Amino acid sequence: MKRRIFLCLLWLCLCVFTASVSGGSPCTAEVYLPTVDIQLHGDGPARREVKFQVVSNCPGSLSDYYLKIDSFDGHKENSVKRSVCLVSPSENFSLNCDCNAELSCTAKDTFPRQPHRRWKFSDLNKRIADKTVDFNVTYPTILEQFHALGQKNRSSVTVNKGDTIPFTCQWSEGNPQRRILLLGPDNSILKEVDVTEGRRSYTRHDMKIISCSDGGQYRCQVEGTQEVKSLTVLVRCPLTFKEPAVTPPEHVVSGEDATFSFRATSYTHNVRSCKLKKPDDTTIGCNSTSSVVTVNGPLPDVDIIVTLKDVTEQDEGAWQLTVSNPTPSQQPATARFNVTVTNYPTVKEGFTTSDNEDPSASTQTAPRDYNQPSSQGLSMWTFIAISAGGVFCVAVVAAVVMFLCRRKTKVLRLR
Repeated sequence: MKRRIFLCLLWLCLCVFTASVSGGSPCTAEVYLPTVDIQLHGDGPARREVKFQVVSNCPGSLSDYYLKIDSFDGHKENSVKRSVCLVSPSENFSLNCDCNAELSCTAKDTFPRQPHRRWKFSDLNKRIADKTVDFNVTYPTILEQFHALGQKNRSSVTVNKGDTIPFTCQWSEGNPQRRILLLGPDNSILKEVDVTEGRRSYTRHDMKIISCSDGGQYRCQVEGTQEVKSLTVLVRCPLTFKEPAVTPPEHVVSGEDATFSFRATSYTHNVRSCKLKKPDDTTIGCNSTSSVVTVNGPLPDVDIIVTLKDVTEQDEGAWQLTVSNPTPSQQPATARFNVTVTNYPTVKEGFTTSDNEDPSASTQTAPRDYNQPSSQGLSMWTFIAISAGGVFCVAVVAAVVMFLCRRKTKVLRLR
């Protein structure tokens, strides 16, 4: 009987204790993330670290927590179902927590190029309420291709006047979304594209080549960024010189080479014909023993370099360059330039003369050698020496006379 009473009292105490616990304040816990902004820089997915903390007033050690973190990107799910105080690496997701003090964790997730990413926290022991976190993922718009006439991986295309060029620009969407601009050689906007959300997009624009001035560099650019791809359109037109056409050398020295640079427009570096007309109206080829002509620089803006060899005074005057490229019309372009030869002074055997001056007619004297005395200096020193010698002789004679006089006076006194 006593045993039954004891068991009843024990059961009653347990019931009272359970009721008191269930009627007290509830157990709470929360997950805190300092940031939900993730920034990607490349054209593909990237791993990023996300730090969070678990704050709880629930009984028990924090090391007893078992979290399940589900990562959603709309296509797949990565899950971690480990104790938060254990390292749980995986191919795309890892979790590492410091349980020595306050529970702080670092999760590494692979974020794809998608504007939204969601994590869902849940505690397997049901002590932490489920929490959903939405990340804002930003990434740049990436231009993938910009080509014409279906010729991919080409930096330039060559066309004729009257041709229509279909430009195609392809890109991968970014977040935030930006407009795509198709720009002409003069920076004019040929087309604007307001992009919509998607994984890949492209646009096409047909450009008709009306004149030679339609050639140049066309660009597809992401508005407000440095992301740009370019394509050079070369129109088969005759070579033309720009203004000012020629850049002369600073000095043209007799006996030396002189180089002149001409600015021109051409669809090719090849030259079909080239001639140089000298001041005496004689014509020479551009590549001869006395001249060399080369075409350099990126198309269509080129530099035509003319080098005249061993320039002399006979080369002074007005020259004319006539050149053409391999267009069907073969229409030549002409540029004029002047050659002025400078004769620098030269020194010959101590005389300063010009190349066309007779040294014997020069009124200038040869440079003086100060190590040798001049004739004027020699006469002066000779005069000084003779004078000093005369003074010395006079002094000697005077001394002898005075000595003899004194001796004679003594002799007379003795007598």
